[in-house]
Amino acid sequence: MAKYLVFADGTTEEFTDNSTITNLYTVVNSYAAIDAMQAKFTPENLIGATFEGESILNVIPVTTVATNDFGNENAITVNFQNRYKTDVELLQEQMVEVQEALAELAG
Repeated sequence: MAKYLVFADGTTEEFTDNSTITNLYTVVNSYAAIDAMQAKFTPENLIGATFEGESILNVIPVTTVATNDFGNENAITVNFQNRYKTDVELLQEQMVEVQEALAELAG
């Protein structure tokens, strides 16, 4: 059974059933396919995305790891690694929002 990530831009990618939001696994047949998928993994495109029907909150992309068996270039296993924002990162974002709101009120 596959798991699906629906990005904020409306595109959908299929991942293996052992995937989690922090470790998404799939098998592709070319490095160009990896590049196309990797382009979707932006912080902005993950805001409002869903994984297995559940909203993704405070997740940011970290890295992509691709491996394949020697001699089998048509079966590349890809791991898209993400992480949750830290409490400090969340507080910093809230501070920026408060500062912007105060600046707007001050005119």
